[in-house]
Amino acid sequence: MRTVKFASIAWGLCCFALALTPVIAESTPDAVKTTLMTRHLSTTRDQLETMAGGQDALVKQLLELRHEEHVPFVGMRAEKLLLQYADRPEVRLALEEDLRAPRYKGLAKAIAIHVDTVPDSAAREGMAKLVIERAKQDPSYMPYARMLRESSDENVRELAREALD
Repeated sequence: MRTVKFASIAWGLCCFALALTPVIAESTPDAVKTTLMTRHLSTTRDQLETMAGGQDALVKQLLELRHEEHVPFVGMRAEKLLLQYADRPEVRLALEEDLRAPRYKGLAKAIAIHVDTVPDSAAREGMAKLVIERAKQDPSYMPYARMLRESSDENVRELAREALD
């Protein structure tokens, strides 16, 4: 009787410990979501692409997860990761949609704060223009638009200075 009870407790603890490790996440269908849920995200973009089954699969999952509101961190982290793929048309359209939508104010702030991580200069400038446009419509968004004046991209800095001065 004691052995059975001990074995079931041990089995439960082992299952719980395995559920928390990133290794187990790679074998589940929701590997990316599970990884984005972790408190301290240390997974690289390459690791996420491997978990998802390639870059295209990762982008598709991130596009779906970017509006996740029920699980902490997931939507915001997905949005930040999507910025690195902003040279892809479907990603750029999704990011622009989030910048325009009043419902996604938090996502729009994340885009404004991390606009320098967009690898494509044309996409980066387009995002910056939308950030400035949103700031003109919503005064509470102005501090995020002003941050563009300190951008590492000279064209973005110039756009911000011209529009906001």
